[in-house]
Amino acid sequence: MLSDEAGPPERIEERDAADDDIASMAADLQDVGRPIVVTSDRRLRERLPSRIEIWGSGRFRELIGY
Repeated sequence: MLSDEAGPPERIEERDAADDDIASMAADLQDVGRPIVVTSDRRLRERLPSRIEIWGSGRFRELIGY
């Protein structure tokens, strides 16, 4: 049984933590035609493998008609 006194789990916020996850997932992609990552973050773009197609937010917004 969990104690109510413990409170919610601590959330750790690290700068670029999501970028680390995205770069790792992109590097792990195998046998996936031409994956696309949508980002306007220059540093993330530089970390992605060359086989990843990168779209800026403007191109994505055009695609969805926003």
